[in-house]
Amino acid sequence: MTVLASSRPFRLVYRLHSASHLPGLARERVTSTTLARGYVPFNGHNSAYIMARRAVGSAEVVWLVALENELDTDDAAARAAVDAALESFRSTYGI
Repeated sequence: MTVLASSRPFRLVYRLHSASHLPGLARERVTSTTLARGYVPFNGHNSAYIMARRAVGSAEVVWLVALENELDTDDAAARAAVDAALESFRSTYGI
C-alpha cells in the first residue's frame, strides 16, 4: 500500500488474515470515487488508459494516465498527443 501524504508518498506493509475485509473495502473506496475511466487511442498505434477520480473528502478531480507502448513522455510531440487524448476524454465525459 502506498500512502500519499502531504510531503511525499511512503509505503506501508500490512499482513492480512485470509478473512480480512480490507481488500474489498479498498476496492469499494476506489469504485465510489471513480468518475470515468477508459482507453483513448491516439497517433494510430498508441493508447492511454485514463481514469478520473474524485479526491477523497474533496471536490478535486484527480487524473490518472497510464500509457501503453512505452511512449517517450520527454518527446514534445508525444506529450502533445497525450494532452489531446486527455482533452478528448474530458470533453466526452464532461469533466
